[in-house]
Amino acid sequence: MYDTYKHIILRDGSFTAGYKHFHMHHNSAQDRQVLFTTLRFIRVISGHAVWQVGTHRISVAPGDIISVNNMEVRQFLSVEDDFHGEIFAFLPTLFGSDADCLRLFYGRSTSFDPLIDKELDCYDTINRLLDLIAQTFASPDKEARSVLISSLLISVTALLLRETALKHPDAFAPTNASNSNAGAIIAETVRYINTHIGNEFGVSQLSEHVNLSRSYYTRLFQSMTGTTPGVFLARCRVQNAVRLMINDSINILDAAMLSGFCSSSGFYKTFRAVCGMSPGEYLKYIRSTST
Repeated sequence: MYDTYKHIILRDGSFTAGYKHFHMHHNSAQDRQVLFTTLRFIRVISGHAVWQVGTHRISVAPGDIISVNNMEVRQFLSVEDDFHGEIFAFLPTLFGSDADCLRLFYGRSTSFDPLIDKELDCYDTINRLLDLIAQTFASPDKEARSVLISSLLISVTALLLRETALKHPDAFAPTNASNSNAGAIIAETVRYINTHIGNEFGVSQLSEHVNLSRSYYTRLFQSMTGTTPGVFLARCRVQNAVRLMINDSINILDAAMLSGFCSSSGFYKTFRAVCGMSPGEYLKYIRSTST
């Protein structure tokens, strides 16, 4: 992740969840791809914007809650007013073995809207839970807040999953013997990539790690996420390189090598394929829009 958070919680020394406010001015939105490797709930406090999340173009307004996964490229297409909101970010590994929760993020049909339905009976409860999560992030008791925030985020996800499935039964792919463990497989894929990002490995190693054939693993991954594991791995490597360049001031080529790229030409080609611009252009854009 190139972005930073005002508050974070760690598990075994690694990032697990983070929270921050964000603020965008009306002239800061550009037609650029922005990548994040975390799952997120976004809650809009003020302002209006048009946001593209994967293939969905949505208009967002105060009070809206959006759930986004780490497979979909998203970009703000326009911001009509000063836009202010909150980001609750976390890794899929937060859910541990509770793969069912991941269906809210990875089990969507093509018709499922990332904008949470305000008519859900749990909507007010979700807002109160998000308020409590934000307050808990600021608590000085690091050990207590880590446990509570994890539990609260799981509760928010479980509530939204249950009530969305009840009101919109076609929103999720049916769970059956072939895909019931898909959420756990995706979570383990993300965990492995995050842990070994500096090493050279590809889809074959990922499929071996989860004990599946490469062809079946690729089909399962794509059916649940809309993208292939190879494309997602490339995004993660690029994102890690950006994080190193932004947060640690590491030069472009060193950041590429530390992110698992074996050549500068491969890095530049992959970076442009993922982001639509060169590393230098992307860094300039990120720095110009950061708040």
